[in-house]
Amino acid sequence: MALAGCNAGQWMKCNGSVQMQTLFPALPGEQSESAREGIASHEVTQKMLESFKDATEQTLTMVDVIGTTSSNGVLITDEIAQAATDATTAVITAQPLGGLFDKMHIEQRIDSSFINPEMNYIKPDCYIWDDVNGILDIWDFKFGRRVVEVFENWQLILDAICLREHLDLTGFDDQHIRVRMRIFQPFASHIDGVNRVWECMLSDLRPFANALIDGARVSMTDDALCIPGEQCTYCTGRRGCESLSRSNYNFMDYNGHAIPHELKGLNLSSEYNLLKHYENLIKSRLSGIEEQVLHDIRNGEIVHGLGVTQGYGRQRWRKDVDQEEVIMMGEMMGVDLRKPRELTTPKKCLSLGVDESVIDAYSETPKTNLRVVASDETKARNVFR
Repeated sequence: MALAGCNAGQWMKCNGSVQMQTLFPALPGEQSESAREGIASHEVTQKMLESFKDATEQTLTMVDVIGTTSSNGVLITDEIAQAATDATTAVITAQPLGGLFDKMHIEQRIDSSFINPEMNYIKPDCYIWDDVNGILDIWDFKFGRRVVEVFENWQLILDAICLREHLDLTGFDDQHIRVRMRIFQPFASHIDGVNRVWECMLSDLRPFANALIDGARVSMTDDALCIPGEQCTYCTGRRGCESLSRSNYNFMDYNGHAIPHELKGLNLSSEYNLLKHYENLIKSRLSGIEEQVLHDIRNGEIVHGLGVTQGYGRQRWRKDVDQEEVIMMGEMMGVDLRKPRELTTPKKCLSLGVDESVIDAYSETPKTNLRVVASDETKARNVFR
């Protein structure tokens, strides 16, 4: 069994996930299109950052990458190129005047075997070690649409702890070094925006280091337990996980007497949180079973009562179509197919270098309907930390 540092958030919450994913690896074709696009976005971002780092190279822009193909065969669209450009801009603008490009490290392998012998290395998306001012910046780019929180994020904590060892920092040094752990996530809506940071002293992460070492050790033993939770969503072992299956069915099968019970106060919030918890578990289990069903039917097996049908999205122009040619065809038929000139979005204006104060003067963020959210105690801990 291999222990992946990028899955620290998963095996720290569910030690048994390591063994389950070894027993139930990803099925052929299970990787979603969004996951493939995420890999492509990482690749483009890496190339853009490297072009800034190397003064001898020409700086890559959106124009240079749109229409190219990534190593995993994904066509780089405007959306992917814009996300990579925004991520690169966020890293560059976070640096002090003049930049620290010579101290920027992109996708560098860092030894992590001291955490566990089965985890040879980690690979932070980007980190910058400002040894003059004692600041360690660590970046993690997330191009998925499921929100990833930065506060007490296990993957970023693991990166910081391994970098402490890699940079040969002592127990005295880490008390004077500020670490800024950052998540850049352009496609997920979050109250703190797309560029989120958790900042603390490096020495504050010592208890987390002990927890990681113990969590990694337990994950590689027969004592590892499967604990269902939101981490099940990305676990390939979810289709064969008895703990996840039982937690769903036990909840479904409860039968009670017809006794009226109006929910108020604490009972109301408890019921809401319980239902949301099991909603996530059921979704995780269902997605795993769906992948198994699709895999079996594709391979000619009969799954009684189930079949597959081809889904279709919204009709769009093919990427290889010459738009001017289509516009000309429309003009021949007396129809103007040109899209009226539109002002680009405030977010894109910001990435293009327009001053934020100018954008704020001409833009607004409208309020939408109220919605129920879970009260997150980690926010309070972050404030007091």
